[in-house]
Amino acid sequence: MKNRGFTLVEILVVLLLMGILAAIAIPQYSKTLENAAAQDAQVSSQAIASAVRMTVMDRLTVKNNSMVAPNLEAASGDGVSSVMTAGHLVAKGYLINMSYSKKYYFYVCNGTAAGSPCCAAGYYACAKRISGDYAAWTYRITTSGQCVATGSEDMPACQ
Repeated sequence: MKNRGFTLVEILVVLLLMGILAAIAIPQYSKTLENAAAQDAQVSSQAIASAVRMTVMDRLTVKNNSMVAPNLEAASGDGVSSVMTAGHLVAKGYLINMSYSKKYYFYVCNGTAAGSPCCAAGYYACAKRISGDYAAWTYRITTSGQCVATGSEDMPACQ
């Protein structure tokens, strides 16, 4: 019996089928990664809002709306100020110093006024998608702890 291998047509058919499967799978995989980043942004925003609520319950005030850096460092100073920013939330132990998502900007809001790309009255924290196809995705956490999602129709709802 002669061992002749695969013909060119057989190889092309296999490559065509692999290309079709990849064209279906890669966009779905990308969407799954975006959904995971969105859920991470929701959880991180909830943590920031909880830190602000604890600060307010301790009768401290939240200064201006401030951005949470990707790796938040504790603010310098004596640590006894009654005015809180994102760095002070870490210094006082209300918020953990961790690596936040690199796909979203996170903001500490003071609950009374606008001043950042996504803070507004009635919100303690927000996360805004940095760029890309999903740049309209924004998650805001109200002063009562409710998540509000704004953006395109295909964005994941608040959990």
